[in-house]
Amino acid sequence: MNNKPISVVPLKVLVIEDESIIAEMVKVMLEDFGHQVIGVAHNLSKAEEYISNGKFNFAVLDINLEGGMEGIKLGEQIAARDIPYIFLTSYADKQTVQEAKLSRPGAYVIKPFNEEDLFSAVEISTMHSQQQVKSDDQKINIKDGYKTQMVNLDDILYLKADNIHVEYHTEQRVVLSRQSLIKSIENLPSDRFIRIHKSYAINKSFITSYGATFVRLGPISYSYKDSFRAAISS
Repeated sequence: MNNKPISVVPLKVLVIEDESIIAEMVKVMLEDFGHQVIGVAHNLSKAEEYISNGKFNFAVLDINLEGGMEGIKLGEQIAARDIPYIFLTSYADKQTVQEAKLSRPGAYVIKPFNEEDLFSAVEISTMHSQQQVKSDDQKINIKDGYKTQMVNLDDILYLKADNIHVEYHTEQRVVLSRQSLIKSIENLPSDRFIRIHKSYAINKSFITSYGATFVRLGPISYSYKDSFRAAISS
C-alpha cells in the first residue's frame, strides 16, 4: 500500500538548489507528490534563466547559493511574477529568517527535512496563494469623485441607478459612482449580479424570495423578468 502524500493540484515546479544530492531528493519527492519538475538550477545564472522563461507556477529555493543569500533575491524576482514559492535553508538564525520574510515566501523549510515537511510546506504555500488570489478577486475599485474606494463584492447588496450616478449599497454604507448602471454591471461577475429593473441590479446571494413581479431587493421590470428567472435557475 502506497502511503505517500499526493497533492490535489499538480504544479509545474522549478527547483533551485546548489547541492546536487539535495536537489535530486527534492525533485524525486515533488514528483512522488504528483508534481512536474520543469527544471533544476544549481547556480544563480541558471536559476535566472529559468525564471526568465517563466514556464513554472511554483518554486522551491535554497536561500544560500554560491556562498551567499542569493536565493532571497531570486525569491523577490519570482514574487514579482505572482508565483508562490518556498525557501529551503540550513540556517534558522533570526537574521536569516527576518531577511527571508521580507520577500514573503509561502513557507520556510529547515534542512534536514523529510517528505512530510516538504509536502506540508508546498500545500500550505499554494493554499495561501489561492486565498490571496480569491481575496483580490473579491474586491472592486469604485471611483467616487476624486477618490477610489475598495468594496468587497460579498458586501454589495444591490446597485441602484440614480440620475447620473450609481449607488453601491452595502449593509454599512452607500458608495456613489459617476457611471451608468450598464457600465457598472460590466465590471461585476455575471454569475453573481443580475439586472432586475432598468434602475436595479442585485447580488444573487442576498435573494431570499421572489415572485412574478417582485424580488426582495426591488421590483422586477417586465423587460428583465425572463433573464432574472434564467439567472435564478442557473
